Amino acid sequence: MKRSLAACSILLSLFSAACSTTHFSVLPRGGKFEPEGDIAVSGDAGTVGVSASNSVEALGLVEDDRVPGIRGDVDFGIACLTVAWQQSENGGTGTLEAEISDDDTTIAAGTDIESVFDFGLGEVLVTFDMIPGDTFELGLGLGATVIDLDVSVTDILTGDVVDPDRQLFAAPLLAVRAGARFWRLDVQALLGGIDFSYEGDSASLYDLDAFARLNLFGEPSRGYGALVVGYRFFDLDVEYDDDSGSSAVDADVTFDGPYVALSLGM
Repeated sequence: MKRSLAACSILLSLFSAACSTTHFSVLPRGGKFEPEGDIAVSGDAGTVGVSASNSVEALGLVEDDRVPGIRGDVDFGIACLTVAWQQSENGGTGTLEAEISDDDTTIAAGTDIESVFDFGLGEVLVTFDMIPGDTFELGLGLGATVIDLDVSVTDILTGDVVDPDRQLFAAPLLAVRAGARFWRLDVQALLGGIDFSYEGDSASLYDLDAFARLNLFGEPSRGYGALVVGYRFFDLDVEYDDDSGSSAVDADVTFDGPYVALSLGM
């Protein structure tokens, strides 16, 4: 009986210690996401090349200045978990520099078009402290990213549409987290990246999320509110055949832009 009580006391002590060192924060945020790069769409799977690509300007892709997103962080002391999601809509109007096609439709170079480019970006990352501390930290880890990509191009004059299947990617990531804290200011950067190929599809992606957070009131151990100013950079180089096999897509694009957020946590 005494041994059982002692074991329970030890477990309760460990649980209390873990809870006392666990902190969480949530960052609802809004910002801008501006595209750059080239995209090609072809009805001949596997034959898309740089010569068939259209710039994002030719496709009419524009900056989305109302990008909603949310990020949550849980700090367990020796490890930190981050979960995040954001959604941008960058479609617009342009004039094709190169032909695009699928199995049913071809739209020639020089055609005035309207494009859709809806881009959802989510991630789950866990890093473990290599250099733990209250002032400076450096962590390494892994996680996964999810990309929800919906692309289509419509000939404004005829109404013809090249519409590859909506594509959902999931890929593992390696992650690096670095941060520093001074007074009420917390500066942090989180980088995830990977190169991979699977069943003929391939992708290279890198995602950087950096911010400065100014604590406005409260203490981390009791609850606090903070103002956040950040910057997001995402680089994607992907080649894939859509699920129906009617189109091949080759995209080499970057997205970046600032954001603001209100961080609440304890």
